[in-house]
Amino acid sequence: MEASDIYRWLMEGGERAACEAFDAHVVASVLAMAVIEGQREGRQVAECLGLEGAALVAWVEDAFPHAVSTFARLAGGALAPADEHEQRLRALLRRFAAHGAFAERLADVVARRCLRPDALWRELGLRNPREVSWLMERHFESLAQRNARATDWKAFLDGASRPNS
Repeated sequence: MEASDIYRWLMEGGERAACEAFDAHVVASVLAMAVIEGQREGRQVAECLGLEGAALVAWVEDAFPHAVSTFARLAGGALAPADEHEQRLRALLRRFAAHGAFAERLADVVARRCLRPDALWRELGLRNPREVSWLMERHFESLAQRNARATDWKAFLDGASRPNS
């Protein structure tokens, strides 16, 4: 199975109870990446996403109710504490997140995926860098406005999360 198969299964699986189409695309993309990464690296999906198991299941339920039982089995338990860098990224993203649990969970996922080596858009499983900008503009609007030079998002977030930034 490949990430594209998981993405397609999620997107074609039925009603999306509380999720807009672009958000569903983002969630499906990052979930597919996390499943494949978890299998390849022997890690739990929740660990790959930086979400506690219950938060992961709730996030999936909002976007893809048909997939809840599958992700409940894949979720895993409690997460190891985040390192200092991830804690700073989470704090920054949560400070600027749109209201609601969806954006807070997205903040945690983006923070965790920023720790991966590749470009953020690839680490989120998105199609291109512009989709990261759309995600940031939609869920972290005032933070996105601060990136006036359209700096690479991972580099921008790293710089913005440093003390005295």
